[in-house]
Order: sequence, then structure tokens, then C-alpha cells
Amino acid sequence: LVLIQTDSRVERCLRVWWMRLWLPTSRCTALAGFSAVDESPIRSPLLVADHLIGYAAGKVFLEVGTRNGDISACVARFARRTISAEFEPHYCEKLRERGAGLLDVRCGDFQHLRFSDLPEVPDIFFWWPSTATLNNEAFLLHTRRQLWEMGLGAGRRVVIAFDLKYQEDVAHLPVMLARYPAHERHAVRFAEYSRHGSAFRAWGTFELVHFFMDPEQ
Repeated sequence: LVLIQTDSRVERCLRVWWMRLWLPTSRCTALAGFSAVDESPIRSPLLVADHLIGYAAGKVFLEVGTRNGDISACVARFARRTISAEFEPHYCEKLRERGAGLLDVRCGDFQHLRFSDLPEVPDIFFWWPSTATLNNEAFLLHTRRQLWEMGLGAGRRVVIAFDLKYQEDVAHLPVMLARYPAHERHAVRFAEYSRHGSAFRAWGTFELVHFFMDPEQ
């Protein structure tokens, strides 16, 4: 079972220390003025932002469920425009304070967001929802439907994160892969410091699946 934790706290700390010796450090941490608010697994690992930057640089990036904005605040330094679609009002206020001039904050249900109301239609969409089975497919279909109606699907992609230590993500991953075969898969290995004693899910592997929004032929 993926979530069973068998090693001791000392063993986990040693494993994280060893992994951090050879895994790269996120470029986010070297950005002037950047400071992470949340920790993994409260948010996705910062190395996920590094992966996203490779696709979002110079383009329009949208993150769904931004929370305190660590991922978006980093990607925003490289993207042409960064949009945050956040459901919780108290996080919307924090994002507006943090991302003044960097983040375009859209507060409310992502499935009610009309892309035609945005100043630019995003090229890259990203999310790692708390409930994969309820949100992943619903968000993807909402995104695809609007892009196709606008004739803008070609070249655009949705990136969905799956934590390989989180049971719901592990169970839902093959479902999404089977239903939407136009995709490519990437693995991001990470090890982050946790003030709570190197939490079990503060290190490991995230799978990032890119689902292509090109119209069906």
C-alpha cells in the first residue's frame, strides 16, 4: 500500500538528507524576494515549478488552486502572464497581496471561469487538486471545451500533478491516462525540508502528466 509508513523518523530524516545531496535545488529559492510560505505536501514541491517554467516561459500560465501561491509566484517570474484561479476567498486576498504586479487573481470556482473574460487565453494550465477523482477530469473537460469552442486548443496543454505517495492520486492516474491518451508523462523527484520532522510525503516522486488540448482529428 502506497501510504503505509514503515521507516522510523530518524531513517526518514537520513533519507531526505541523502536525497537532497544529489537532487537539484529549485531555482525558485534563488529568486530575489522569493520565500516559500507552504511546505510539501501542503503544496506541490518547488521542483514542480522548475518543470513548469520550461513550458511556461514567455507564455500565459494558469494555476488552479493556488493556495498561498508558492508555485505561481515562482513561475510568474518567467511567464508572460500568470493567472491564479483560487476558490477560497481568504487565499485570494493573500495572493493579491503577494502577487501585486505578478499575479492576475481570479477568485471563484474554476469551472465557472470563462476564458473569454481573461486578457489572454492561457497556454499552460496546471493543477494538483486535493480530490483527484472529483476535480481532475472535471477541470480538464471544462478547459478543453472552452478552448475547442474558441478554436484555440492547438498547442495548448494541461499539466496535472499526481503524488505517488497519495492513494487517491495513485488510483486515479491510470484512469486519466486511459481516458485521455494524448499525453506525455514526466517524473519529478524531490526532497524538501519539513519543520515537522521530514514528513513522509515531503520527499518522493511527483508524476506530471501533460494532456494535449489539440482538437481530435
